[in-house]
Formats: sequence, structure tokens, C-alpha cells
Amino acid sequence: MLAPLAAGGNRNPSVYLAEILIRAGQDDGALEVLRRALPKDPECLLSRWRELTVERGRVDEALAVVDELAQGPHGLTENLYDERLCLLVHAGREEEAIQAVSERSEDEWEGAEVVGEALAAMGRSFDFGDGTQVMCTGS
Repeated sequence: MLAPLAAGGNRNPSVYLAEILIRAGQDDGALEVLRRALPKDPECLLSRWRELTVERGRVDEALAVVDELAQGPHGLTENLYDERLCLLVHAGREEEAIQAVSERSEDEWEGAEVVGEALAAMGRSFDFGDGTQVMCTGS
């Protein structure tokens, strides 16, 4: 019943079907269902997509999808930017995330917060190379 609706990339049926597939141990199927729906509604589905790919060690795949979506008609939206920063941190590419924040000065504080939250969630720290170190332990 959900499969035909999810096949069309509809958000709600796709999320429900993906959750059912995850519970059934079919992670690849769940990710594929969400992947098909992402172009139609990336703002609502992207955080769940990121969570699932990170949990399954597929961060590079998630980054590729975010970069692909950023090439679409809406470009690199704020949500895509934030998710990309978080994925870079999860991929162990903190320096690249910090560089991306510094290159986008109009929202430097918000970007730094996204990077900090991702580090905190992982219980990690980052050394800025000038003797300044940020230690995040999570909440």
C-alpha cells in the first residue's frame, strides 16, 4: 500500500515505508526509499537521511547526495549547508567544515554552532592549530 506512493517520492509514505524497512533490517531499502524522495522534499527529509547514513557508516554517500541536491534549482539552501557541515564533521573532515564556515561569513556564528553541535554529539574536540582547542563532550 505504501510502496506505490513512496515510489513516486511522496514524503510521508516514504518516511513510513523507510521506518518499516529499518525495523525489518532492510537498511539499504530504507535508504533507497528516502533517497528517491529527497529531491522532492529535501528540507523535510534530509536530517533523517543524514541520521541513517551516519549510523550506518555511509557518510561519504550522504555527502555526495547533499552535493548533488545543492546543484539543483534551489542551490545550496541553508538546510543543505547545515547538513553538509554536520556530515563533514562525521566524516572526520573538521578542518573542511571550519573552512566552509569561514568562507560564508554571513552566517559564521550559525555555521560554527552546527559544527560545534556535531562535535559535541560525537564527544570530539577540534584543534584550530593556533593553540586554541574546542572540547565538546555532548549533552
